[in-house]
Amino acid sequence: MEFFSLFSTVFFNIAITFGLLLLIYLFFFSGIRARKDLKPVKYISYKKDHFQENFEFTCEFCGSKVSSADEKCPTCGGNFGKNKEYQLKKRAMHQRYLEYMKSQEEAITQETEYISTTMQAIQKYKLIRHKYYNFEIGEPPVYKPASDYEFTCEYCDNKIRGKSTDEKGCSNCGASYKENLELLVREEEDRLEKRHYDEYMKLKDLEWEQNIRNERRDAKIDEKYGTPIRFMEKNAKVIALAILLGLMMISVGITVLILKFRSISDVKGDHMDILFKNDDFVFSYRVGGILIHNEKILLQRPKNDDYAIIGGHVAAMETSMETLKREFEEELHAEIEVDNLLAIGEIYFPWGKSPCHQICLYYNVHLLDDSIPMDGVFHGYDELDHERINLDFCWIPLEELRKDTKVYPLELIPYILEQRKETVHFVSRQI
Repeated sequence: MEFFSLFSTVFFNIAITFGLLLLIYLFFFSGIRARKDLKPVKYISYKKDHFQENFEFTCEFCGSKVSSADEKCPTCGGNFGKNKEYQLKKRAMHQRYLEYMKSQEEAITQETEYISTTMQAIQKYKLIRHKYYNFEIGEPPVYKPASDYEFTCEYCDNKIRGKSTDEKGCSNCGASYKENLELLVREEEDRLEKRHYDEYMKLKDLEWEQNIRNERRDAKIDEKYGTPIRFMEKNAKVIALAILLGLMMISVGITVLILKFRSISDVKGDHMDILFKNDDFVFSYRVGGILIHNEKILLQRPKNDDYAIIGGHVAAMETSMETLKREFEEELHAEIEVDNLLAIGEIYFPWGKSPCHQICLYYNVHLLDDSIPMDGVFHGYDELDHERINLDFCWIPLEELRKDTKVYPLELIPYILEQRKETVHFVSRQI
């Protein structure tokens, strides 16, 4: 049977062993290492040196390259507070930073989802100590909200402190600074930082609560299963190794049993026919039974093919007579008695695309019961290479053998008609 092929057997056992080993690993080691997989909540901080970021522009007075870190043009000493290129680049810098801070709002949502997902995952681990899944609780950050902000007036380059909600304007030129981009950037930075701080502290509270629940669960488990759990944790590797060895022994045992069953199946069920094939030729050892009743011989014929003597391939560790009895039982459900060996044939014929060398023994046989029709045609089947072959079983008058009825092998026909008692030898060549 194909299922019990050697490859299937080995692959099947490897798959089972690997699967069980994976379960052992997950049980003994995943919980121990789980703590490494629980990353602490990330507190999002901002680039506090944003306003110290330097960029270059061209002096309107002398055309020299000037750095925003300079107070005046180092070449001509000109003030660049109202320099258009300077103002445009400064606004672009502030705008990029505003967009950066707004993008960080997504990180708050991600951190919240991480906490929720982690706590849901913890619920799945019932056989592992929950404390392995405790969150790392670090020192919380310090946040102090700003009462006001220092910024530069966009009109007169005057340094100012205040908020966008102030009603007063610039102390130098009186211009309103409610729309001052630098001020808006500083306020947005502080707003987002406070929000992140609040969310961070909420998440820390959730982690702390989860840690408390984990410890409480472990305490309840310890009341019932503390001793075996501690033993398993202490001797996890030894236990895993013992289980591994046990699995290997079981796997070997299963393999031996399957192969033994396969061997028995081949001998007693599939019969391990003495039939050898290679790329050059085929060798076959066969036996046939000559059954004559009322001057008629019982022959078999595949659909749309010539007649042949009933029989089959001799099985390993089986005598030719045993094989012949078995073939009649399997194909015709008939019991026979083997009389005498009539002929030994050396037969050469094509087997597919290869030449076949066959040794066939032909016995005279007689029925022990009347379980089959004693005239006409009836149907049955045979198996060859695990393929079913439908057969017609036909009672053919001996007189027709003397005429044009083709019975394979032709060289055997004269000896059947003579009904000799001594054993003869013949050679049949079809190739």
